[in-house]
Amino acid sequence: MLRTFAVKYPVQSFTLERGLTKLYFSGVPYGEVEATNELTPLYHELEKVKQRRGEVYKRESDAYFKIWNAVSTSYRLLSELQRGTFDPQSKAKIDAVFEEAEPYVFIAEVADQELFYSYWQASIELMSKAATTSDGSLKENLWKFNLTPLANKRSKIQQEFKRRYLAA
Repeated sequence: MLRTFAVKYPVQSFTLERGLTKLYFSGVPYGEVEATNELTPLYHELEKVKQRRGEVYKRESDAYFKIWNAVSTSYRLLSELQRGTFDPQSKAKIDAVFEEAEPYVFIAEVADQELFYSYWQASIELMSKAATTSDGSLKENLWKFNLTPLANKRSKIQQEFKRRYLAA
């Protein structure tokens, strides 16, 4: 994009950074830039960049919220084990919420994709163990044994998402 801008407007040959600096020090209010001849191409290019960044942010935030919904929902449903129960319908709900989030995972950063799949795998393993355990006290023990690793993965995902979307 910057190269295209420089080729398109060789006389000005702004890089985006220089253009922003020039725009800032011009003293022209941003909303009135279009009225000036020299800065008009830069103004239009900046508007395109802002629009593309907004679209990317929307896709990323939708993806991360879908992923977080899957993690949060599965954790809440798996926590039934601490009472010594696990509703068979919970497995179907957990599977559905992860399957719903998976198409969005490719948008996330690689490290976040790995966290997602790691958490999903841990959930699957816990659900399969719970399905073969009929005794309530064994289910409680299953939860106690698996709580820390699962909660740590959930917390790591939550911290990464907070860092990404709530940082100043």
